[in-house]
Amino acid sequence: DVTLPHDASIFLSADNCGGFRPDGWSSEEDASGYLPYGKCAYRKHFSIEHGKDELVFLVFEGICRKSIININGHEIHGRENGNLGFEINITPYLKDENELYITVDNTPRKKDLLHFARWYTGTGIYRHTFIDVRPKNYVKNIIITSNADNGDVRIKSEFDGIGEIRVLDGENKLVAFDKFTSDTAIKIPEPILWSPDLPYLYTAEITVAGKKYLQKFGIRKIELTREHGVVINGKPFFPQGFNIHHDLGVCGAAAYNSLIYSRLKLLKSIGVNALRLSHNPHAPELLDMCDELGFLVFDECFDKLEDQYFDGFDSLWQDELRDFILRDINHPCVYVWSVGNETTQQRFMGKEGAEYIKKIVDFAQSI
Repeated sequence: DVTLPHDASIFLSADNCGGFRPDGWSSEEDASGYLPYGKCAYRKHFSIEHGKDELVFLVFEGICRKSIININGHEIHGRENGNLGFEINITPYLKDENELYITVDNTPRKKDLLHFARWYTGTGIYRHTFIDVRPKNYVKNIIITSNADNGDVRIKSEFDGIGEIRVLDGENKLVAFDKFTSDTAIKIPEPILWSPDLPYLYTAEITVAGKKYLQKFGIRKIELTREHGVVINGKPFFPQGFNIHHDLGVCGAAAYNSLIYSRLKLLKSIGVNALRLSHNPHAPELLDMCDELGFLVFDECFDKLEDQYFDGFDSLWQDELRDFILRDINHPCVYVWSVGNETTQQRFMGKEGAEYIKKIVDFAQSI
């Protein structure tokens, strides 16, 4: 038996990886931290109750890497990007008793014997997974924007209907309420602004058809200026910190909340106030903690663009980038968005490469 989140690679032997090479980082084994990538499988039997007007979703926050989900004999392919989550509506396949069987393949690409990452990724269902029962007319893609000058808040979503919204302050006291639609405007009197020095959060509590949706958010104004650099809520701010990858050292890549939190608390204690999440989407819980503890986040979607895919980057990047931005857009900690790290197009392809990157940036800004 295993408990999720789970990293299969961290439990494997390093004996077959050839050992450390003092002449440099030149092999697949070096990039994997001298642990083998491989394949694994998970099986679970379960039953779940749901009404005739409800949908049941299986939600994965991350599987590394190429996954096939089989629910009662129905096969569904997972996401190409092993660092980004996905969800599956399993309602049509459910029975009284259900069998879920998931296979994961994290071996190198056969065409060139290279792995998709240049660092340790872990293998398997390495982030949180859960079942979510929703009404058929559920609220999707909540986007909250705010005006730090006057406390105006706007909540947009993909939703057809009417519900209720309550905004709670950091002490869970009601500060505003109204009816909720797909485009709702609400005002917070005398808002307390979020910053790394005062990471104050509000909670939007949306109720539709008996189901509650909770979305934390912060109100702040961030500017990047030539004269003062980063300016937060009208005051110059000096970001100082590190790049961090998503693994947790000798504990592997499994997204253990307690270890992520301990790591951030340690960084905060030595004066760190900003992080670059290298070079892929990290666990959603990490961004929640950065909101709460007061870190600025440089949020990155791709490493070298097509390198994260077995094939088909040009047909997949728009959906991947859209889902990444919609996942993280409500986090006040995010102050820089990156569409790619060390991209070949930007470094070596001149004007043609710049135009390619601009196409991706323009798409991101349209969301």
